This record gives sequence, structure tokens and C-alpha cells, in this order.
Amino acid sequence: MTDDTTTAARKIQSRGEARRRAMIEAAWQVMQDKGCEAATLNDIISLSGGSRATLYEAFGGKDGLLEAAVAERCSAFSESMQLVLDERNDPRAVLLALAAAFLEKVFAPESIRTMGIFCAEGGRFPHMIETFLRHGPRELSGRVARYLESATRAGKLQVEDPELAADLFLSMLQGQWVLRVIAQCAPPPTPEQLRSRAETAVAIFLDGLGAGRKG
Repeated sequence: MTDDTTTAARKIQSRGEARRRAMIEAAWQVMQDKGCEAATLNDIISLSGGSRATLYEAFGGKDGLLEAAVAERCSAFSESMQLVLDERNDPRAVLLALAAAFLEKVFAPESIRTMGIFCAEGGRFPHMIETFLRHGPRELSGRVARYLESATRAGKLQVEDPELAADLFLSMLQGQWVLRVIAQCAPPPTPEQLRSRAETAVAIFLDGLGAGRKG
């Protein structure tokens, strides 16, 4: 393959990736505005450009495109949490940073709107829910479990079942509170409330592990 052919192929690949990126972003925006059921391919194509043929070729249809958008957003959420899981720092400081970052994102308007859509329409889009769980809660729980396992090996914590502990910690952070906000039975929390929740949850979690009794 000549240099000119290689360059042309890269340009085509770049344009294809740009179109794919535009469709994913448009799909996410349309889903946020209308929900999964009411979102249409015409809405997405109108916002992103491109063609129906390109969309079907890249994603197989609306459901595939929406699932790709959900997977990408959820993975980005989980990856952003990884930034605070610094094994060099004290576990209490790490978990406080994680709790604060997690709660801030979970209670952000976009997250509340997304979870509201899933609660309302999840029964009609089971594959979408599975995508959300796999790339969101499960991925994040796995990252936290690996941190807890590493901290245990380093002698900083005593966690017998890191996977269970990670799941319980993340569940404790949001509890029923997030459901009340989604259902509009409670107002969105203030930054002070989120900070207090994070501090209390971390204290209970570490004391339960026995870390709070360490010198």
C-alpha cells in the first residue's frame, strides 16, 4: 500500500469515526430529551447529520445506537471514579474522595434524568438496562473491589470479600435517597448534604471493617 493510499484510508476511517461519534452524541441528547421509546432515527440523524444507511451499518438500528451511547457514558462515569482510587493515599482519604465524586455525579441532573428514563422504560428495553448495569454499576463496583483488595494486600485495610464490600459501600452511598429524588419525592441534595452523606458513609464503612480502630 502506497503512502497516498494509506493517507486516504486514514482520512476515510477518521471521517467514519467522526460520523459515529456525532451519532452517539446525538442519540444521547435525543434520549435525554425524549426518552428511549419516543426517540426516533429521524431525530438522531437530523441532529447528527449522516444517513440512515450509515447508522444501520455502524449500529444495526436505534436500539444498538442507544445502547452504544449508554455504554460510553457509563464507562466514562466509571473511569472518572478510577482517578481517585490512588493506592498511595490513605484509604479514608481515598474513599472520601470517591464518595464525594460518586455522589456529585449520581445526583447531577443528567444522571437523575437518565435513571428516571430507565425506571420508566426499562421493561421495554431490557438490553439497555443490561448495558447500563454492565458498564455502569458493575464496572464501578469492580474497580472499587480491586482497590479494596489491593489495600488489604498492603495491610491498610482488612476486607475479607472485596466484591461484596464494594457493592455494599456504593449502595450505602446512594441508598433510597436517589430513588426519592428520581420520583420527585425529595428535592435534589445540596452540596452540604452530599458532603455529610459521604463522610458518614465512609465512617460507618471503615468502622465496620475495623479500620476505624487502627492507630
